[in-house]
Amino acid sequence: MTNKIRVILRNQLTLILEHTLTDVLSATGNYHINKTGTGSFSVPYTPTVEALLIQGVIAEANTTYGVNITSLIIKSVDLQINNGKAVLVVSGPTLDAELNYYNVFSNTIGNGAGGRSNSSDITRLMAYVPDWGANLDYPFQGTATGTNLVGKGESVLQMLRQAQEQSGEIFTVSSVAALRSIAWHRTPKVTGITFKTSDTPNADYFDPQACLIASLSRDTRISELVTRIIPTGAGLGATALTLKHVSAANRAIFNAAWPDYTINYDSNLITNNTAELTHLPVTRPVQFGNIEPESSTTANLENASIALLNASLRWLEARKGQTSLYKIRVLPNLYHQLLPGHQVDVDYQKDNVSITKTLIILDITFSANLDALVYADCTLAEEIVQPPEDSDFVAAKLAQTSTIINHATASTYVPLPSGLIAAAWDGTTKTSANNGTIDLSSVFGLPANIKAVTARLAVKSASLDHRLTLGPSSTATDQLVCRTQNVNQLVENSGIINCDDNGDIYAYVVGTITVYLRIWGYWI
Repeated sequence: MTNKIRVILRNQLTLILEHTLTDVLSATGNYHINKTGTGSFSVPYTPTVEALLIQGVIAEANTTYGVNITSLIIKSVDLQINNGKAVLVVSGPTLDAELNYYNVFSNTIGNGAGGRSNSSDITRLMAYVPDWGANLDYPFQGTATGTNLVGKGESVLQMLRQAQEQSGEIFTVSSVAALRSIAWHRTPKVTGITFKTSDTPNADYFDPQACLIASLSRDTRISELVTRIIPTGAGLGATALTLKHVSAANRAIFNAAWPDYTINYDSNLITNNTAELTHLPVTRPVQFGNIEPESSTTANLENASIALLNASLRWLEARKGQTSLYKIRVLPNLYHQLLPGHQVDVDYQKDNVSITKTLIILDITFSANLDALVYADCTLAEEIVQPPEDSDFVAAKLAQTSTIINHATASTYVPLPSGLIAAAWDGTTKTSANNGTIDLSSVFGLPANIKAVTARLAVKSASLDHRLTLGPSSTATDQLVCRTQNVNQLVENSGIINCDDNGDIYAYVVGTITVYLRIWGYWI
């Protein structure tokens, strides 16, 4: 049987096979670790073929020998004419771009009860996408350490990236359209495959444990160097989330697991000690705007701080300044589909060069020509390296801006149809002895950590110019003011009072007054 490229066209909704194109000139498929790839193929132009290549159709290119080149969603179809030959060039993102079509508005993706999950976060997240599945390392259904994922409009793909950012684990998409699934690995997947040179290429080409090396280069990449990070999350109220909520028990666990780092939880600073042995300190404040506590309970605050700590350590780990990247072109193995996140052995013994290493595939590009001669161009490293921030990656980050704003600033006003009064502030006498914080939770029964309240305030006094002022703190009490202007006559005022970080307000009294305070609504 002659090895040829074929392209299978599938209905995007049903994945039902609709057409097969056999007269394919070339095909490429690019896959990245933890991000969407791209694919393309070219076919001779005919009106019939052009009519089949509709935007949104899924195209799966493979060879008759069984090597999958790409599974893409058709985005563009270009007509190119050269030397009298008309060719259609078809391109689009890989199938996991579908994960951008579905958004997560659920407040938390955790254990199903509002808590941190270390058993099902990935499967719960993928449940938002119809007909998609997740292949995880058996028997797990989620990340090893758990994640703090609060959905406020992000796409499922963005949420997967957040889970990867917090966990340091790996995901990629299946190259077979009919599977419609992601692969999630806690550690690089050991394939048992060796990239090797060979004196008997014809025999080794069919070796199920080998891929023959066609070319190899090693690049030393000088990437961003940061030795210290000051991380913050979205937080609650006006105070950003920091590391201070990590308990003593969990601090000990993290300190033991990351011995090359000094984690100062209370001053909110992480230092890479190993990097600072050879480099001057480089400090970077970094905001992880999508990490926030679900509520102000001790458990939820700690869950969010742990997520912030995990993300910060891995962010710093990816910025150590210098990384050796290997660019290796191989003939793909006919028995195993190579994908990013796979671990392979490299044994290069040729041209007076000896390289024996275990490396991880960071990205891979499959290419095939008219005769279906397939190459796989791989970028590999000894450890997971932060993907380069190319235009697609930057665009994805920009696309998160609106949802990150939701995390950081979105508020909801809760009106109280009848208002709330409290015995301690309803017709009672107040003096300077009562100056201090009004705990709105215990006194008025409002939720903790609210951001502001709307209130009606009325006062009266036997003396003139006695007053009550309200605000968020002892140094900012003049947001809502009532001052007596006539003896024993009520003076009224209404307005908004900002709360402090705990959702409380501060009262300041001058003289002796009778006070009536009613809360008509609040922001969360």
